[in-house]
Amino acid sequence: MAGSFFTALWRPRVGRTSRRVVVRHRGQTVADSARCWRVTQILHAPVHYVPRAEVAGALAPSARRTYCPYKGVASYWDLHVGDAVVRDAAWSYGDPKPGYVELRGAVAFDRSKVDEYAVGPARAGG
Repeated sequence: MAGSFFTALWRPRVGRTSRRVVVRHRGQTVADSARCWRVTQILHAPVHYVPRAEVAGALAPSARRTYCPYKGVASYWDLHVGDAVVRDAAWSYGDPKPGYVELRGAVAFDRSKVDEYAVGPARAGG
């Protein structure tokens, strides 16, 4: 019983957010969306996943991969802005595990690797 309680406590939760997420680097907007998914997990800051169609920055696949026992294998992306390359600036789940399929086709940015990562107020009516 205690094991399932702690598993449920630590399990990330995914849901739509009505907040606008804007990511900028070197003065260029690389992502701007009010249709993001928000993942929350105890002891972690919320992570926002931007629909890939709303990412204006050029992303190139990185060799880096990580594994989450809940979401699956994460593939990383290098961000290209002008002549700058930011290694492993973003990640995504190409084939997420059940319970996280909403994340397919969306990209999360590492806040520490971009110049600006802003989460705005909720949209009216949302």
